[in-house]
Amino acid sequence: MRAKDLVLTLFGMKAFQPEQGVWEEQYQNNQWQHLHQIGELAHYNVIRGYIRFFKPGADILDIGCGEGVLNREMSRSDYHYYQGIDFSDTAIHNANASLKNEKTSFEQADAHAYQPDRQYDCIVFCESLNCINNPDQLIARLRQYLKPDGIIIISLYRQLWVDRLTWRKVQQGLTLIDQTLVQNGSGQAWTCKVFKPE
Repeated sequence: MRAKDLVLTLFGMKAFQPEQGVWEEQYQNNQWQHLHQIGELAHYNVIRGYIRFFKPGADILDIGCGEGVLNREMSRSDYHYYQGIDFSDTAIHNANASLKNEKTSFEQADAHAYQPDRQYDCIVFCESLNCINNPDQLIARLRQYLKPDGIIIISLYRQLWVDRLTWRKVQQGLTLIDQTLVQNGSGQAWTCKVFKPE
């Protein structure tokens, strides 16, 4: 990472968005296996709970789904249709190999260029917005694919001041419905929030 990009990232003006080749190498080397461990369990299940409470039987779009960890924590009865997208071919291959079925699909795509072919009850950003440049622009574009009365669920890992800057940026034009702070036994914490577009 160039010095200028590092400074912009540290001050929340730019996300840490690696090139696709970096993502491929990380998934091929199992660098994201910690997402499958018990320390990550709680925040995924807060998201699942929000979906079941606000939008039972939802059509869900999961942006930055990785290997489908959120979907793995869900029951098929939790949703009507689930579409996950991620930048990494390797992550999507792994997700499709173990989780794809008649109502669950995963696709390799750049979130900023992705054009959904339907509307969704719920769009989820689980630990992905801090890896995406211009997350506010992405949310503004994708919210047109929400069904009337649809919701947006965002989970962000709490880190120094970076998550607060990201929240400030992405909450514009959204109405907060609920939020939950989750902390695991190692002291790692996540904030999960549910929004409706204004």
